[in-house]
Amino acid sequence: MARFIDHFIWGYQENFRVIHETHAKSLFQLLDKRLEPKVFLVGVLVDDYDDRYPACVEPENNFWILSESFNNILEQSKHFVKTYPESNILQSHHLAQQWQDECLFKRSIRDALYAVINQSPQRPGGIRYYLSYPVKINGYMVSLAIGLQEIVIQAYHNLLISQVNIHEYRSFKVPTSLIDAVIDKYLENAAEELLKPDPGCDLSGGKSPDEILRSAGNYLMGGIGAKVDIFMNQEGYEYLLFDAINKITSLKYEQAVSYGKLVLAKKEHPSLKKTLTFSDPIAIKNHRAVRKLLELASKDLAIHMNAKEIWGLVSVENYSGDAEDLYEVVILGYHYWTLNHAGNILMRVQNGLPSLPIPIVDENQLRTDISRIFNNIACENVELLISLILSAEKEKHGTTLIISHNAEKESQRLNNHAFTLHPVSLTPELLKQLTPIDGAVLLTPDGTCHAIGVILDGLATEKGDKTRGARYNSAVRYINPQKTPCMAIVFSVDGGISIIIPDLYKDATGS
Repeated sequence: MARFIDHFIWGYQENFRVIHETHAKSLFQLLDKRLEPKVFLVGVLVDDYDDRYPACVEPENNFWILSESFNNILEQSKHFVKTYPESNILQSHHLAQQWQDECLFKRSIRDALYAVINQSPQRPGGIRYYLSYPVKINGYMVSLAIGLQEIVIQAYHNLLISQVNIHEYRSFKVPTSLIDAVIDKYLENAAEELLKPDPGCDLSGGKSPDEILRSAGNYLMGGIGAKVDIFMNQEGYEYLLFDAINKITSLKYEQAVSYGKLVLAKKEHPSLKKTLTFSDPIAIKNHRAVRKLLELASKDLAIHMNAKEIWGLVSVENYSGDAEDLYEVVILGYHYWTLNHAGNILMRVQNGLPSLPIPIVDENQLRTDISRIFNNIACENVELLISLILSAEKEKHGTTLIISHNAEKESQRLNNHAFTLHPVSLTPELLKQLTPIDGAVLLTPDGTCHAIGVILDGLATEKGDKTRGARYNSAVRYINPQKTPCMAIVFSVDGGISIIIPDLYKDATGS
């Protein structure tokens, strides 16, 4: 039986909302599984219809905000138009003026919707809402709104500068994080879908999650290129960056994969010390030449470039990060690189697909987990384990710690796949000396180490993650069958910690 829609915009509005909420979940959980997007639609009547509601919300029943909350959007939008610097620009051609007026009108509708949503006393706590540009359907300006968990968004590093100025009357938005870029590209895709005839009449959500992620990566790098050198933006060079770096990291030089560092900054940046300068700059689109030059980039030296060309080799000194005009691309291997700013990872890219850095585990949560898993563990041993974990996290190479009551027996069982030791009490200083070799460090909850360089065994499991490396998946295979209290702490090469514990010892929240 078909559902009767009282606040009617078009016949497939419920289908469209459900499809795009499902699409949003598939997309944003690729970034972080804690993200649970919620989607709704809001339409504002802009044509003269006496028999239509001035505003409609989908879903209209049992939702936290009512259609009537948006009844005065048109009046409120007039205030916003007056605040836009672009409203002071007069176009010489009437079509250009018409296009500008229409863009500012849609923008004012969106900003007025934002104001109502953010000021609503019923707005769910801890949720941040984002809106697409409105699209006209049956006399209504319709926007899609998506809500995301604020605590997850804040767990990752965000840049502060979100606008690049062209002149006093015009600027353009640049993303402040990968999540920000993905939100914009998701909303852009939703708006494009709203433009189609009878949106929601089929099951298509438009672009696939992978397509949106790649588009967001390109968009984020485009914003970085504009921040570094605004003049490059006017020539479109910054849009070469994402694809160029992907191409460069996929190339080999004398059968060796890529490693090294690129520094994105203007030519005369005050935080750069020049070591070598080319007489003729090398174009970034000359991928093979750039790959060859990476062989010159050592631990302390990096290739200096903007979005268009390479100038030489430099080192970075005393960059505070406040201006947000210097970025590092760290190449970690074949088709694998990170975008960094002032020591913070903004984005990982593997095989051309962007992802977020693995978030650092909350120290207090880690303390709680250790105490819960290892029942009756002494407080001083909890603090020792915390100090060991924090020490290992600071190392530039990845490693794995296996903490287990069975560490001594496991070291004997895995003797042929490890370097077993006479038991030794670990300190942060000693641990630093033991982690550079491949394999896990096996210790008991009191910090006694029984083996290093441990090659973990275990059966393949559906709990693995094909987007993660061998270190993480080996730990998952080893830990999950365990019946004795234990945990694995996996340190990624590109930063971040993953905590893995057997299902038996997970609490009700799954952590």
